[in-house]
Amino acid sequence: MNENNQTRRIREILRKYWDPLVVGDNPHLHDEYDDILFKILTMLDAKCTAEQLERYLKTIEERWTSFPVKETSLVVKNILEGL
Repeated sequence: MNENNQTRRIREILRKYWDPLVVGDNPHLHDEYDDILFKILTMLDAKCTAEQLERYLKTIEERWTSFPVKETSLVVKNILEGL
């Protein structure tokens, strides 16, 4: 999978399944999670584990919102499945 497809896919997963800021399908906020997306790509290039990726997303959740995303492990699974 080339990086453009991978980037689009992970962006979609973050917006559709993770989305702690409730961005949803708002076209004006399509790149809201790109800083996180690029960190995820860097982590994937470094061969991070699922646990490391989940811990990173949970840290962001804790920083941004008072209610964690319930299925962070499923989000990580979806990200890693397409690699």
